[in-house]
Parts: sequence; C-alpha cells; structure tokens
Amino acid sequence: MLTRHFRLYLAVALLSAILMTFQSARGPLRPFA
Repeated sequence: MLTRHFRLYLAVALLSAILMTFQSARGPLRPFA
C-alpha cells in the first residue's frame, strides 16, 4: 500500500526536479501555473 504511493511521490518529485532544471537552463525560473 505505502510502496505504491511512495513510488508515485518519488516519480512526481523527479519529474518536477527535471522540469525545474530545464526551466533554469532555458531562462528565468517561472512558477508553475
């Protein structure tokens, strides 16, 4: 039960981190939405 949620949270965190790095590399950091 917990493993599934933990995995999902980890995936989301990784995705957000990658998006943040891409944003910083492209230009000024912009908040989501």
